[in-house]
Amino acid sequence: KIILVGDHRQLPHVIDDEVARRMEAAEVDLDEVEWLKKSLFQYMFAERLKTLEESDGIQRRVTLDVQFRMHPVIGSFVSRNFYERFDPDEQFTSGLDPSNFQHHLSGTNGEHALWMDVPISVGVAERPDTSWKRSAEVNAIVAQLMKWLRSPEGAGLTFGVISFYQSQAEEIRKALSSKLGTEEDLLHRVRIGTVDSFQGMEFDVVFLSVVRTTPSNFIVDASTRESQARRTFGHLGLYNRLNVAMSRQKKLLVVVGEKTLFETDLAREFVPGLADFLNIAEIIASPIGESA
Repeated sequence: KIILVGDHRQLPHVIDDEVARRMEAAEVDLDEVEWLKKSLFQYMFAERLKTLEESDGIQRRVTLDVQFRMHPVIGSFVSRNFYERFDPDEQFTSGLDPSNFQHHLSGTNGEHALWMDVPISVGVAERPDTSWKRSAEVNAIVAQLMKWLRSPEGAGLTFGVISFYQSQAEEIRKALSSKLGTEEDLLHRVRIGTVDSFQGMEFDVVFLSVVRTTPSNFIVDASTRESQARRTFGHLGLYNRLNVAMSRQKKLLVVVGEKTLFETDLAREFVPGLADFLNIAEIIASPIGESA
């Protein structure tokens, strides 16, 4: 008897740097992109064993159907976008009452899903080397983190800051360290990194820095729609990584980025998770320019 344990909707494997570069430059075809989303575990669970069950009626798969990590609003969002979308049988519910996830962070009105809008007018995404970064989002995240870390309402809470891009994570880490200086007790409550280093972790509050902004001369051409989506959204189009990034929080998820990019038909088709989050999230303004 062989028992395989895992989650086929989360990280499948590490992407080679060269493969990642080609994907960002839209130099891979659709079949290769689909391969990047799939693991052997996913093939076994979602395809091979499911086919065998349908042919002989012998149950070979068991799916946990209750989550206890996050507020039910976010739990339902994760279930809907990253599990049910592929197989209705993978739907899960929330096992804890919403009262277990209350918080009183300033400017949130007690909400559990926020989108911090950083419009393109304050700065675009850049790729000076092999990785993307966006200074405007760095500044917005650090300013908000400083407020909450130093506030009575934020005392004792843990914070995670996730980006799909190493350069962005490093810029956020440097900026926050510079601001906090010797306040090591506050730094210890924050972890910053790329999504690959966050699987299995959880925090009270998570910031997701999307980085990508609307390209110049953004006009969707039906004949090149898929390659344009890869150039526009990059790693955001890998739903399993997006699943991990948007399911680490217990009390609050804050997505930080240019919201208008995710109000487009292209976003609704190729990054539906982010487009749906925008629908359920309370929109707040970036704190750039305010004193931390």
